[in-house]
Amino acid sequence: MNGANLYFPKAFGLDVDTPRNNLVLGLINSGIYLSNCLVGRRGAVFSATLISLLANIGGALT
Repeated sequence: MNGANLYFPKAFGLDVDTPRNNLVLGLINSGIYLSNCLVGRRGAVFSATLISLLANIGGALT
């Protein structure tokens, strides 16, 4: 995600430093953690691990 932070704000028109754009960028960056907190501690750990595993496999396959 950190590498994508360099490119996606400009692609989505969020590169201007305004409070709204900063909020949207913050929500995008923390979205996975915010959504996992709704599942609960064990569910969050499992979900985050599964998503990280799939992202790593997808990156390796490309």
